Amino acid sequence: MPFIRIYIDKSISKENKKEISNAIHNSLIESFNVPIKDKFQVFIEVDKEDLIFPVEYLGNSYSNILFINITCKEGRTKEQKRKLYELCAKTISEKTKIKKDDIFITIIENNQDNWSFGNGIAQLME
Repeated sequence: MPFIRIYIDKSISKENKKEISNAIHNSLIESFNVPIKDKFQVFIEVDKEDLIFPVEYLGNSYSNILFINITCKEGRTKEQKRKLYELCAKTISEKTKIKKDDIFITIIENNQDNWSFGNGIAQLME
């Protein structure tokens, strides 16, 4: 049930956005066991000058950063998260010209009571 926000430079092509979207979703399927139909994403396009980041941080050299924010249900292991980060960065960098260093991912976890998939119903609330 992840909800993904992808903050991206406006100059990124439609084709690259599709590749990024698929890479993230396929990485979630493989690492978090997310169902194939569970794909909820939004691209937030911003001017490059509105993406604020250092040139270097924690061994990464940034040039045109891609911020990926994943909100999901709590309970994934550190190993699952490491696998997700690795798969996303690897696949996005292979399918686009975005460098692995430029792929910045955060995860925000909550419990299943905090989700409504429509119709004003908390489908997962016990």
